[in-house]
Amino acid sequence: MNFLTKSFHNTFLSGLVLLLSFSATAQETDLEIIYGQDEKNVYLTNKVKEVYVESDEYYNGTLIRPRFVSDYYLMDSNGQMIQKKYAHNGKLTGKTKYEYNSKGVLEVSTSFVRSADASRDTTWKPSSQHRHVKAGKKAPGHYRWDTTAGKWVAEKSGRTWVKNDTTYVEERTGSSQKSKSISRFYLLGSDPTILRHDHVQFSPKGMSEPSYYYTKTENGKVVESGKMDFEMEIMAYLQQHPEASRLLFTKYGFYPVMDKIARHSPGRRVPSRTYVYTAQGQLMQEKGYITITYTRDASGRVVTRTSDEGIITNYYYNENGLLEGQVSIHDDGRPYDSKFYRYVFH
Repeated sequence: MNFLTKSFHNTFLSGLVLLLSFSATAQETDLEIIYGQDEKNVYLTNKVKEVYVESDEYYNGTLIRPRFVSDYYLMDSNGQMIQKKYAHNGKLTGKTKYEYNSKGVLEVSTSFVRSADASRDTTWKPSSQHRHVKAGKKAPGHYRWDTTAGKWVAEKSGRTWVKNDTTYVEERTGSSQKSKSISRFYLLGSDPTILRHDHVQFSPKGMSEPSYYYTKTENGKVVESGKMDFEMEIMAYLQQHPEASRLLFTKYGFYPVMDKIARHSPGRRVPSRTYVYTAQGQLMQEKGYITITYTRDASGRVVTRTSDEGIITNYYYNENGLLEGQVSIHDDGRPYDSKFYRYVFH
């Protein structure tokens, strides 16, 4: 492994921990895009302790649920989110707590639920837990709370290791942990900008149909992603090895052959999403099943977000640059969604 490959590998492996974690919720990802930087830095600079998100909910342009608290965030003094609450049918019924180590690396996220009916028990009850790194005797993975046994029970467990030029991530599922999947991450040939991601599943009976993906990066940003296609290589292999054709009619027999071909072939990239950034690395357009376009102010913050589904969102900030409101409308002017932000400071 040359220095460039090793450097890229180490950078990706660090990002992989974040990718597999539950810390990057949809709202957090949206905020990072909106601010044009990690929202942790924004909260740290402004000494934000709490964020209350109030929403107006519409259906087909008609207000069906007026102003209610839809989300709540609690940050520590380092700007890291340590708790999030979220609403269902206008009531805060879900909560997630985040635990970090001394270096600020997320270790555990634990989810809780409670009834939205005030006449019933509204105690927060543990629901699920994701261990992003090994914590004590517990392996990384996803756990559910067994109310009868009063303990965490593994639903998914995993491990990560590096061999030669490839990072492997293994995940086992089920009570017996016999079913597993393995993801392989490695560079496509000598190109340090294209990362292959192969996903292979196994059951006690054998390998299931594998999937192959790729990600292309420029300056540390994803600019393209999609699937890999090996149809031509598979057809060529069958012409050279006609005896393997019989395996096409077996449920598990041909998948190992297919995986061997894919692992050692360049294949063809079939893009499904592309991304365009500013010179400062801030997202300007995302094109896939739908196209989303952003406009930004001089500070890099999103001012408008437009999708070709016909939804336009305008963003408003206070004098300190904190998001105060986002108002979405249909392109015919009908209201779609509104969110308003209130802050409490350390």
